[in-house]
Amino acid sequence: MPSRSHTIDISIAVSNLLGVDHLTRVNCSLYHNDAENEKWEHLATTSPSVVFSRNVDFEERISFKFVFEKTQLMKIDIFRLHDGATASSSDDLIGSCIFKVDELIGSFGLHIRRSLL
Repeated sequence: MPSRSHTIDISIAVSNLLGVDHLTRVNCSLYHNDAENEKWEHLATTSPSVVFSRNVDFEERISFKFVFEKTQLMKIDIFRLHDGATASSSDDLIGSCIFKVDELIGSFGLHIRRSLL
């Protein structure tokens, strides 16, 4: 029986980041949830390759093991940075989005677009 799990590499980019000025530094945290325990688990945090911009490409690719025919959720949080450290208060959360991993796997070109809320 073939394996039902595979590892994918996820890269994250944000376009036209609103609500921040050009000097704001940001960080991205990625969480996953297998929808069974309903608890978000931190997967990774990555920094942007260009520090001061509204169009942000985060430099690290994040590996994730997904399982076919199992609901797995991903959450991306974009935070302001203060003195090089990720802020922890909700005031520093710029936005977040949630998507199903199978939406990414089944999408054309393996890309999905989501608005930050």
